[in-house]
Amino acid sequence: MSAQIHYDADIFQISQIIRLLRRGCSVDIDPEFYLDKIIEDILFADDILKTLYSRLNTNDLLVNREQYLRDLYLAKRDLVLLLEDVIGETLPFSGNMKQYSSRFSQIIRSQKEDMMAIDDTLNKDQRQEEEKNIVSQQEFSILMENEETEE
Repeated sequence: MSAQIHYDADIFQISQIIRLLRRGCSVDIDPEFYLDKIIEDILFADDILKTLYSRLNTNDLLVNREQYLRDLYLAKRDLVLLLEDVIGETLPFSGNMKQYSSRFSQIIRSQKEDMMAIDDTLNKDQRQEEEKNIVSQQEFSILMENEETEE
């Protein structure tokens, strides 16, 4: 039996974890206590974001899918920005994670690929919605005929 996925709550929660990771990396905390947990949480965030994207990507009939994709895009962007700052050593805690730079670079590439795919999906969905709302010349003529006959 498959469980219902609460995309809005899941995306909110992972976004909060990513924000907490940024705050933690922004201060000079003791790596002896926090390094393993921060690495674990970064890998966890990557895995959850990939899983949520995979499920949203295969379920195009989901109500609110477009909003979930937008929110997921923002969460992915936040993770990418965090990892870019870690690799660029712009955060005080970054120096403690140098040995993970290669893995973080892979995560960045993968998340950016997903972000481009999400962007393409949202643009395609928007174009399809706009096309549905366009009144054809034939429909317009029929509407004008009906209006003229009513007068």
